[in-house]
Amino acid sequence: MHYVYVIERKYCNSNLYFGYTSDLKRRLLEHGVTPHDLIYYEAYQDELDARQREVQLKKYKSAWGQLKKRIARCRVKKEGVTAL
Repeated sequence: MHYVYVIERKYCNSNLYFGYTSDLKRRLLEHGVTPHDLIYYEAYQDELDARQREVQLKKYKSAWGQLKKRIARCRVKKEGVTAL
């Protein structure tokens, strides 16, 4: 499988980071984060599909904006605040 993922890194100015990998567990370890810091991921069987999605998120602000809206509730729940 190939993954596009979003992690929350509290030690960076931009606390959300997204990327592509074929081994999600290994990549989280390389980032120095725990699975709890994983906010969202998409799994693809085809590597090209995953890479194209990552490029889409990095290149087109509207795609990233849509994804941020989709995962907003996850981030609120993770912080212990109930979303309305």
